[in-house]
Amino acid sequence: MDYDIQVKPVCMTFEDFFAAFSPDSNPSFSVTPATGRMDRRSGGELTELVVHCDPKGQSGNLEGNLVVNLPDDNSKICIKVTVASF
Repeated sequence: MDYDIQVKPVCMTFEDFFAAFSPDSNPSFSVTPATGRMDRRSGGELTELVVHCDPKGQSGNLEGNLVVNLPDDNSKICIKVTVASF
């Protein structure tokens, strides 16, 4: 299962980013691209991330914390992801 997430730029300039799920997230989750460049906030384009969930037979609510690090700005964006798997 793939889910598109659009992240609004928050920095004044173009910023490199690194995206990954926190260690306490369900291991079913992954994200692409894991690295890239986010547009600047004034008039900038949204950054599209694709979250992939492969539950491998697990059922129930699978939870993960997607973290988008912006090291040059010394900030991060955290997104809670919950997928119902049957």
